[in-house]
Amino acid sequence: MDTDIGQDVISRHAKEITHLQKGAHVKFEYLRPLHAHHAIVTDINTDNHTFDCIHFTSGFTDAISKGDIPKTSIKTETVEFGKEGSYKNVLVVEYKMGIALSTMKLNRFPNRVAIAIAKHFEKNPDACQSFNLLTYNCEHFVFSCTTGYAICLQQLEPMMRLVKTMRSKDFLVDIADCIQKSMEKNRVQVVEYKEGMNYFTLISSKVKINLN
Repeated sequence: MDTDIGQDVISRHAKEITHLQKGAHVKFEYLRPLHAHHAIVTDINTDNHTFDCIHFTSGFTDAISKGDIPKTSIKTETVEFGKEGSYKNVLVVEYKMGIALSTMKLNRFPNRVAIAIAKHFEKNPDACQSFNLLTYNCEHFVFSCTTGYAICLQQLEPMMRLVKTMRSKDFLVDIADCIQKSMEKNRVQVVEYKEGMNYFTLISSKVKINLN
């Protein structure tokens, strides 16, 4: 069954590995609807039914199973499609213009750009924000790579729905505008990319990274 967060960011179950594509934003359902893990697909091997993805992980699950101390990392992992376990349920996150992206004024980067950003952060983890379950988790990381902004729609959705509801009432439109402007102002931009450019810019350092 498909899931819907924010109405314009739709998560559809990938029933076959051919439903995936390089640069896709995917999520794995662990404890639906309480928790889902987000990643970016970087390579697909249909012959052996596997795909590679880059994700930002707290390392908690692996550490517990091995009796180690959790260690955060941005890493590439090869996933066997459809295998029993944490990564069995793969959902492809599709971006559409609706309540969430329009409210936040976000645009989806081309897949090749999202992959390049994710790979850069994997090779240069110090250029990325530190992992924090509330302020910069796996979803913040993926949206940083796909839109340039560190957002978590699961956290923002209640406020976005409130803005939409308020806009349906004439006497609340001004208040809705104020809330939306506040949301826009508080967005944390991580990467800047404009269509047609052969590079992206890291906001924190102003460093330009060429697209390979």
